[in-house]
Amino acid sequence: MPRFRRILPFLLMFLLLLPGAARAEEAILLFSSAAEVHADSSLLVREDITVRVEGREIRRGIFRDFPTRYRTPSGKTVRVGFSVEEALLNGKSIPWKTESRSNGVRVYLGDANSNAPRGEQTYTLVYTTTGQLGFFEQHDELYWNVTGNDWAFPIEKARFSMSLPGGASFSTVDIYTGFQGDRGKDAQLLPDGSVESTRRFAPGEGLTVAYTWPKGIVTEPRPPLLEKFFLLYGPWFLVLSPVLLLVYYVLVWLRWGKDPPRKPVIPLFSASEGHSPGFLRYVRRMGMDNACFTAEILDLAVNGFLVIEETTLEKSLERRGKIGEKGIMRGMVSVASRLAGKRYSLKLRRDQLSRKSSTRLQGAVLSALFPRGGG
Repeated sequence: MPRFRRILPFLLMFLLLLPGAARAEEAILLFSSAAEVHADSSLLVREDITVRVEGREIRRGIFRDFPTRYRTPSGKTVRVGFSVEEALLNGKSIPWKTESRSNGVRVYLGDANSNAPRGEQTYTLVYTTTGQLGFFEQHDELYWNVTGNDWAFPIEKARFSMSLPGGASFSTVDIYTGFQGDRGKDAQLLPDGSVESTRRFAPGEGLTVAYTWPKGIVTEPRPPLLEKFFLLYGPWFLVLSPVLLLVYYVLVWLRWGKDPPRKPVIPLFSASEGHSPGFLRYVRRMGMDNACFTAEILDLAVNGFLVIEETTLEKSLERRGKIGEKGIMRGMVSVASRLAGKRYSLKLRRDQLSRKSSTRLQGAVLSALFPRGGG
């Protein structure tokens, strides 16, 4: 008996905490969704999501993932419109924001700067979406994932209702429950045409419905001009576009692509500053030759240090007075001058040396040509 008395307080504490732990589970108590189909095929959806908040996973608020891009069984990529109209918490406006995801949009409901209130809270999301209806030959259809399959919490109950323009009636209603792709039937169709789940959904499970109605109630939207063009002429466009592009490039090349005749390229050379032509030739050949010596003489003449005079034997003798103007001697000298050919003489310009300084190399060449400073 004393032993039982020691254990009894612990048993009572455990029994008291056990119901509390069950109540503390964060869950979606009711996911109620109502969709209103407009005549222009847009969809106005109101989702009232009642949750139990315990500050564990739900801290600032909740978020709802909404796919806006997906692939059809035929492999076509479909994009739908989505815009948030209103966000409420227990009937009062609250901050919200959207964030792009890989296949759609995530909507955050709640104030990022404050904690969500504890206990049972109802978040309301109102949004408009387009491109959700299917238009077939005999009927139109809404295939709608009511709850989504991305919730990390269990859903105690899910409910969906839908209305058509003018209060029109539905032709058929199909129900699917479970994980994505499952075809469970754990929901019931109520007399007013709404759908309600009949069991608790585990995290990742959800409710999907398919409503059909006669044609003519909702106006089918016209596809965009570009999409319509590719639907009609897509194969021809893929075949002809490379050919048309090639023709375009050929015509452009014939008109503007040919390069004009190139102008002649004339290289311009100049000697390295501070070095004479003869020295540069010497460096290039790594040796001395007559051309090096000739280049140095020409360089001295260009710089004005000497004068190169062209003369003949006849002119040289005439300048010295060795022959007269007429006579046999004159004739003989003239014949000898023609046979000897032209000759050149170098004359030093002393006045230029006094006004202009020569380089070391130029001075050495002048000293070799005029060892006594003569001309």
